[in-house]
Amino acid sequence: MKLSEIIKKPVLFLYEAKLEGEITGALIRRSGKKLDYLVHEGEKKSLIKAAKVLSYGKDAIAVMNDLCLISPSDVDRKRYLLAGFGELYSSKGEKMGAIEDIEFDEGGVATSLKYSGGSVEFSKIARMNFDIAVCMEEGCPLIRKVAPKKIKMYSTAQQVIIFDKEDKPPVEESEQSVSVTESVAEDYEDSETVYDMREKTSDEHVPHRIISDYGFLLGRKVTANIFSFNRELIVEEGEVITTKIVEKARKYGKLVELTLNSKSVL
Repeated sequence: MKLSEIIKKPVLFLYEAKLEGEITGALIRRSGKKLDYLVHEGEKKSLIKAAKVLSYGKDAIAVMNDLCLISPSDVDRKRYLLAGFGELYSSKGEKMGAIEDIEFDEGGVATSLKYSGGSVEFSKIARMNFDIAVCMEEGCPLIRKVAPKKIKMYSTAQQVIIFDKEDKPPVEESEQSVSVTESVAEDYEDSETVYDMREKTSDEHVPHRIISDYGFLLGRKVTANIFSFNRELIVEEGEVITTKIVEKARKYGKLVELTLNSKSVL
């Protein structure tokens, strides 16, 4: 199919049984170079989606009804090349000739542009409207409206201070942090794996103590069944905790629940 076979043809609306207006141009998607819309000049300018065209006939373009007409304001013009028979210029500012035709494949993708001096692959057409088309030459920078902004990246790292047991300042612990700490205090004396994390501004939603090493759970006995969030049994009551069980609980986000539901067998 060629653009010259579409331009200046009237539109036949089958349901209304009428010929109205004519096709004066086409909108070709900048990305992919596919024919998406036909420009229709009737009582007012409108667009017809190419997918709604039933037939590109010899004497008219056939569509189902006039509901196929849509307003140009409903389409993002920046995404399209406005195809017509204007002049072709290179990106170096040289006039190459008058545009004579645009060829499309069976899928509606523009493949080549013919002009008075020859033809070019349509993939080289960077910008286009009814009057002017711009062909990209080798070495030409990307054509754009504005330069991209540089985004500054800021580090969000915070300092983590590790306290020994005797040096750790007193804190008001939440119910969960107290229950977790007290349940393991008798069996776990290496306090270097307990971190006190505080921001300079107080935030009651930030836990004061985070247990980073769950090795103390090894050898303890599970006192209740532990289920995943979809109610799948992952640890059974009475099991002795092994490295495999700890990793399984970590995978399902159930380490705290496993800690609260375990006891020493000594």
